[in-house]
Amino acid sequence: FYDFCEQCIELDHTDFDFTIGTNAQTFTPKFWKTINQFTNMNFSVSVDGFGKYNDYQRWKSDFDTVMSNSKKLEEQGHNVTFLIVPGIFNVTNLHLLFEYIDKHFPKTALYVQINHNELQSAFNHPRPDLVIESMKKCQQTKIYHSDGRSCKTTIDSILSYYSNNPQLNLNILKRFFEYNDKIDQARGVQLKDYIPELDEGRKLFNG
Repeated sequence: FYDFCEQCIELDHTDFDFTIGTNAQTFTPKFWKTINQFTNMNFSVSVDGFGKYNDYQRWKSDFDTVMSNSKKLEEQGHNVTFLIVPGIFNVTNLHLLFEYIDKHFPKTALYVQINHNELQSAFNHPRPDLVIESMKKCQQTKIYHSDGRSCKTTIDSILSYYSNNPQLNLNILKRFFEYNDKIDQARGVQLKDYIPELDEGRKLFNG
Protein backbone atom coordinates (compact mmCIF):
# COMPACT_ATOMS: atom_id res chain seq x y z
CA PHE A 1 0.00 0.00 0.00
CA TYR A 2 2.70 2.47 0.98
CA ASP A 3 4.88 1.57 -2.02
CA PHE A 4 1.96 2.30 -4.32
CA CYS A 5 1.14 5.57 -2.58
CA GLU A 6 4.75 6.71 -2.65
CA GLN A 7 4.97 6.08 -6.39
CA CYS A 8 1.80 8.12 -6.94
CA ILE A 9 3.21 10.97 -4.87
CA GLU A 10 6.52 10.90 -6.77
CA LEU A 11 4.60 11.07 -10.05
CA ASP A 12 2.42 13.88 -8.70
CA HIS A 13 -0.63 11.76 -9.50
CA THR A 14 -2.70 11.99 -6.33
CA ASP A 15 -6.06 13.27 -7.55
CA PHE A 16 -7.63 10.03 -8.85
CA ASP A 17 -10.60 8.25 -7.27
CA PHE A 18 -9.02 6.14 -4.51
CA THR A 19 -11.26 3.84 -2.45
CA ILE A 20 -10.12 1.86 0.60
CA GLY A 21 -12.07 -0.67 2.64
CA THR A 22 -11.17 -0.56 6.33
CA ASN A 23 -12.28 -1.44 9.84
CA ALA A 24 -10.92 1.97 10.93
CA GLN A 25 -9.36 0.38 13.98
CA THR A 26 -5.66 1.23 13.79
CA PHE A 27 -4.30 4.16 11.79
CA THR A 28 -0.62 5.02 12.29
CA PRO A 29 0.96 8.48 11.95
CA LYS A 30 2.50 7.27 8.68
CA PHE A 31 -0.95 6.39 7.40
CA TRP A 32 -2.36 9.84 8.15
CA LYS A 33 0.62 11.58 6.59
CA THR A 34 0.34 9.46 3.45
CA ILE A 35 -3.39 9.69 2.77
CA ASN A 36 -3.49 13.43 3.36
CA GLN A 37 -1.41 13.88 0.23
CA PHE A 38 -4.32 12.52 -1.85
CA THR A 39 -7.27 14.70 -2.81
CA ASN A 40 -9.96 12.11 -3.60
CA MET A 41 -9.76 9.46 -0.90
CA ASN A 42 -12.87 7.40 -0.17
CA PHE A 43 -13.10 5.12 2.86
CA SER A 44 -15.64 2.31 3.22
CA VAL A 45 -15.74 1.65 6.96
CA SER A 46 -17.09 -1.72 8.10
CA VAL A 47 -19.17 -1.63 11.27
CA ASP A 48 -21.68 -4.20 12.51
CA GLY A 49 -23.78 -2.33 15.03
CA PHE A 50 -23.82 0.28 17.75
CA GLY A 51 -21.44 0.05 20.71
CA LYS A 52 -21.24 -3.37 22.33
CA TYR A 53 -23.12 -5.02 19.45
CA ASN A 54 -20.32 -4.12 17.07
CA ASP A 55 -17.62 -5.02 19.56
CA TYR A 56 -19.09 -8.49 20.12
CA GLN A 57 -19.65 -9.37 16.48
CA ARG A 58 -16.41 -7.83 15.18
CA TRP A 59 -14.27 -9.20 18.00
CA LYS A 60 -11.40 -6.92 19.10
CA SER A 61 -13.00 -4.02 17.28
CA ASP A 62 -13.81 -0.99 19.41
CA PHE A 63 -16.82 1.03 18.33
CA ASP A 64 -15.61 4.30 19.85
CA THR A 65 -12.25 3.97 18.10
CA VAL A 66 -13.90 3.20 14.77
CA MET A 67 -16.15 6.24 15.02
CA SER A 68 -13.35 8.52 16.23
CA ASN A 69 -11.12 7.54 13.32
CA SER A 70 -14.03 7.88 10.88
CA LYS A 71 -14.75 11.38 12.14
CA LYS A 72 -11.07 12.30 11.81
CA LEU A 73 -11.08 11.04 8.21
CA GLU A 74 -14.11 13.20 7.48
CA GLU A 75 -12.67 16.26 9.21
CA GLN A 76 -9.49 15.96 7.14
CA GLY A 77 -11.49 16.15 3.94
CA HIS A 78 -11.86 12.49 3.01
CA ASN A 79 -15.12 10.83 1.99
CA VAL A 80 -16.47 8.25 4.45
CA THR A 81 -19.21 5.68 3.93
CA PHE A 82 -20.27 2.91 6.28
CA LEU A 83 -20.85 -0.72 5.35
CA ILE A 84 -23.01 -2.92 7.56
CA VAL A 85 -24.14 -6.53 7.24
CA PRO A 86 -27.49 -7.22 8.95
CA GLY A 87 -27.50 -10.57 10.70
CA ILE A 88 -28.76 -12.43 13.73
CA PHE A 89 -26.55 -10.40 16.08
CA ASN A 90 -27.70 -6.93 15.07
CA VAL A 91 -31.12 -7.22 13.42
CA THR A 92 -32.92 -6.25 16.66
CA ASN A 93 -30.69 -3.26 17.41
CA LEU A 94 -29.80 -1.91 13.97
CA HIS A 95 -31.78 1.27 14.56
CA LEU A 96 -29.29 2.34 17.22
CA LEU A 97 -26.55 2.52 14.59
CA PHE A 98 -28.83 4.28 12.11
CA GLU A 99 -29.72 6.89 14.71
CA TYR A 100 -26.07 7.36 15.69
CA ILE A 101 -24.99 7.92 12.08
CA ASP A 102 -27.89 10.34 11.60
CA LYS A 103 -26.60 12.43 14.49
CA HIS A 104 -22.84 12.25 14.03
CA PHE A 105 -22.37 11.65 10.28
CA PRO A 106 -25.30 13.42 8.59
CA LYS A 107 -23.57 13.58 5.19
CA THR A 108 -22.46 9.95 5.17
CA ALA A 109 -23.96 7.15 3.08
CA LEU A 110 -24.71 3.74 4.55
CA TYR A 111 -24.22 0.66 2.39
CA VAL A 112 -25.94 -2.57 3.39
CA GLN A 113 -24.94 -6.10 2.46
CA ILE A 114 -26.90 -9.26 3.27
CA ASN A 115 -25.24 -12.04 5.29
CA HIS A 116 -25.71 -15.30 3.39
CA ASN A 117 -24.42 -17.50 6.22
CA GLU A 118 -27.54 -19.38 7.31
CA LEU A 119 -26.36 -19.67 10.93
CA GLN A 120 -26.04 -15.89 11.21
CA SER A 121 -28.91 -14.92 8.92
CA ALA A 122 -31.03 -11.87 9.70
CA PHE A 123 -34.04 -13.93 8.67
CA ASN A 124 -34.02 -16.48 11.50
CA HIS A 125 -34.21 -14.52 14.75
CA PRO A 126 -36.21 -15.87 17.73
CA ARG A 127 -37.64 -12.41 18.54
CA PRO A 128 -39.52 -11.20 15.44
CA ASP A 129 -41.26 -8.53 17.52
CA LEU A 130 -37.94 -6.86 18.30
CA VAL A 131 -36.83 -7.14 14.68
CA ILE A 132 -39.99 -5.42 13.47
CA GLU A 133 -39.58 -2.67 16.06
CA SER A 134 -35.98 -2.05 15.04
CA MET A 135 -36.73 -2.00 11.30
CA LYS A 136 -39.55 0.50 11.78
CA LYS A 137 -37.22 2.76 13.75
CA CYS A 138 -34.62 2.46 10.97
CA GLN A 139 -37.25 3.67 8.52
CA GLN A 140 -37.65 6.84 10.56
CA THR A 141 -34.00 7.89 10.14
CA LYS A 142 -32.54 10.16 7.49
CA ILE A 143 -29.85 7.63 6.58
CA TYR A 144 -32.57 5.15 5.58
CA HIS A 145 -33.83 7.67 3.02
CA SER A 146 -30.37 8.67 1.76
CA ASP A 147 -30.34 5.98 -0.94
CA GLY A 148 -27.17 4.23 0.18
CA ARG A 149 -26.60 1.00 -1.72
CA SER A 150 -29.23 -1.60 -0.74
CA CYS A 151 -29.99 0.27 2.48
CA LYS A 152 -33.68 1.00 2.00
CA THR A 153 -34.45 -2.21 0.10
CA THR A 154 -32.77 -4.42 2.71
CA ILE A 155 -34.54 -2.81 5.66
CA ASP A 156 -37.85 -3.05 3.81
CA SER A 157 -37.32 -6.70 2.93
CA ILE A 158 -36.46 -7.67 6.50
CA LEU A 159 -39.51 -5.84 7.84
CA SER A 160 -41.76 -7.43 5.23
CA TYR A 161 -40.44 -10.88 6.03
CA TYR A 162 -41.05 -10.64 9.76
CA SER A 163 -44.42 -8.95 9.30
CA ASN A 164 -45.83 -11.99 7.51
CA ASN A 165 -45.64 -14.67 10.23
CA PRO A 166 -42.34 -16.30 9.25
CA GLN A 167 -41.51 -19.80 10.47
CA LEU A 168 -38.47 -19.96 12.72
CA ASN A 169 -36.07 -22.71 11.70
CA LEU A 170 -35.27 -24.25 15.08
CA ASN A 171 -32.69 -26.62 13.67
CA ILE A 172 -30.62 -23.77 12.24
CA LEU A 173 -31.06 -21.73 15.42
CA LYS A 174 -29.84 -24.63 17.54
CA ARG A 175 -26.80 -25.05 15.32
CA PHE A 176 -26.14 -21.32 15.64
CA PHE A 177 -26.02 -21.52 19.44
CA GLU A 178 -23.79 -24.60 19.35
CA TYR A 179 -21.36 -22.90 16.99
CA ASN A 180 -21.44 -19.53 18.74
CA ASP A 181 -20.86 -21.11 22.15
CA LYS A 182 -17.59 -22.54 20.85
CA ILE A 183 -16.53 -19.09 19.67
CA ASP A 184 -17.51 -17.56 23.00
CA GLN A 185 -15.56 -20.22 24.88
CA ALA A 186 -12.44 -19.43 22.85
CA ARG A 187 -12.87 -15.71 23.55
CA GLY A 188 -13.79 -16.10 27.22
CA VAL A 189 -17.10 -14.25 26.89
CA GLN A 190 -20.82 -15.05 26.88
CA LEU A 191 -23.47 -13.99 24.40
CA LYS A 192 -25.92 -13.10 27.20
CA ASP A 193 -23.61 -10.32 28.41
CA TYR A 194 -23.71 -8.58 25.03
CA ILE A 195 -27.00 -9.49 23.32
CA PRO A 196 -29.35 -10.93 25.98
CA GLU A 197 -32.40 -10.70 23.73
CA LEU A 198 -30.76 -13.16 21.33
CA ASP A 199 -29.49 -15.43 24.09
CA GLU A 200 -33.07 -15.76 25.34
CA GLY A 201 -33.74 -17.86 22.26
CA ARG A 202 -32.22 -20.80 24.12
CA LYS A 203 -35.49 -21.07 26.03
CA LEU A 204 -37.05 -22.53 22.91
CA PHE A 205 -34.91 -25.63 23.49
CA ASN A 206 -34.55 -25.67 27.28
CA GLY A 207 -38.22 -25.19 28.14
